[in-house]
Amino acid sequence: MEDSEVYDSVNDDKPESIEISSGSGLLAGRTPYWKDDSDVVFTMPPAENQGGVSNRAWFASGMFLAPAAMWVISMIFFTIADSIYLNGGSEDLEWMMNTIGTMVWPVGIVGSVIWGFTKGNKNFAFGVLTTFVGAPILLLILLIVAILILA
Repeated sequence: MEDSEVYDSVNDDKPESIEISSGSGLLAGRTPYWKDDSDVVFTMPPAENQGGVSNRAWFASGMFLAPAAMWVISMIFFTIADSIYLNGGSEDLEWMMNTIGTMVWPVGIVGSVIWGFTKGNKNFAFGVLTTFVGAPILLLILLIVAILILA
């Protein structure tokens, strides 16, 4: 009999046994697979990505920390532009600082979403999308409902 063949355990001398451990099996969300290199016929794949930041923490950082960081960076550029204006500096440099401060938002949003989905932190990307797409849509719906109720 070859190693890769599955054999009938009814005719075997060994008693059938089941290994029970926490964090594995169908209720853990991991899919079992066949293992051919030993007497164990049915086993679970090794755990992937044990530890690290939780999905909720990635979502919260995408929803709160990333927009806060974008706000701080854009305010730094706007403050530099204002100080250039007040001190009578170059108008081109002032315009460039204002433009950079404005461009921080779209570049930061698109970059955060792309980074989140490509690097496996999809919850971070969903947090960013919730802040910049979901929240404005919800506020627009609430505004329409308020206008309909008050009208």
